[in-house]
Amino acid sequence: MEGLLGILKSGQIWASHIQYLNDASEQEHLWCLLETRTRARLLNEQDPIVKQACGSLLSNISSRSSMDHYVTSFSSNGDLLSQWLSYCPSGVGFSIGFKRDPILGLPKDRDFSKAKIRTDISLSPVLYMQPDDSAFLDHFIDIFIGRQVPNVPKMGDPLLDAMFSPKVLTFGVLTSLECRVKDASFSAEREYRLIMESHKDDVRFRAGKSMLIPYRNYEFWTEDSKGICKIIVGPCPNPKLSRDSLQKLICTLGYSDVEIVTSAIPYRSW
Repeated sequence: MEGLLGILKSGQIWASHIQYLNDASEQEHLWCLLETRTRARLLNEQDPIVKQACGSLLSNISSRSSMDHYVTSFSSNGDLLSQWLSYCPSGVGFSIGFKRDPILGLPKDRDFSKAKIRTDISLSPVLYMQPDDSAFLDHFIDIFIGRQVPNVPKMGDPLLDAMFSPKVLTFGVLTSLECRVKDASFSAEREYRLIMESHKDDVRFRAGKSMLIPYRNYEFWTEDSKGICKIIVGPCPNPKLSRDSLQKLICTLGYSDVEIVTSAIPYRSW
């Protein structure tokens, strides 16, 4: 309830540093799969030039630096039993449905001259990958080692040509994907994530269960929308009373067109 009140009153949500989320393999899962697949390719490769390229890829993977990103997680299904169990085990919880355009800073009337579009954020679905997703991994390996060459024109400048080389492009794409790839065991969450770049001047800290967690505030209110379209009251002892008090709160805070419903899941923990 404190989280709900904080979000509705402030018009802000928190984006936690990606290395402090509940998935211990964050940012590492894609690279671990790629490394395992590259080693398998290396064992079966006969061409010495390709073997050298695979070795170079492994070296690049091991020496890379993790990006400093902050993440807010959403689900495309707002009424999931697994989520209620994970995040609301005491029978008290709410699921907030956000409007996409205000989250991204897009105006209601699509008048982009007054839009406050953020260039340091992205909103995208999570890609759940398993170790046997070899075709996806092979695509990047083949580009890196030169078996597939992207159609990139030569710029005529050594620096620009290096920036658009297959190796640099491959690592650029993979680095952008590292925050969007998770282990397939999390697929039931049907996650979308808002990913924010690091700004040291805007980092705050909150108390976690075992350590301090760095996070950033993100404002979802815009000039023409408060950004929320639906709130689901989770399984609780008095769903009707909870829904009624929430309706009063919504009206008091000036929200409009917010659908308030109770969870359809017949779960009871009390």
